[in-house]
Amino acid sequence: MTLPDKLSKEIDELWCKNLSLVYSRIETIEDAINGLRNDRLSRDLRAEAARQAHNLAGVLGTFGLQGGSEAAATIEQILDREFPFDRDDALALDGYLAQLRKEVDGRGKHS
Repeated sequence: MTLPDKLSKEIDELWCKNLSLVYSRIETIEDAINGLRNDRLSRDLRAEAARQAHNLAGVLGTFGLQGGSEAAATIEQILDREFPFDRDDALALDGYLAQLRKEVDGRGKHS
């Protein structure tokens, strides 16, 4: 096995090891979006979802998922804004979340 192949295998193993944490972070963001959609988004959940989006932006960038990283960073920016949010924010967040999931799901299938 060549060095690049070995490194690629190790990166894939690291990705797989942390995939459940990635999905847990996505679920927190999804909970926040659902809370926003139902007018039940607490400040604590909003702050936690923004933190998780920030973490995802870094992790996904590290694994070469630039589109997912950018989507997570945008989610963080939206969630970091002050209340109140409106329906357009929920729609925008839905779109960025879909992009994030697509990137993560695509990477997961290649591991």
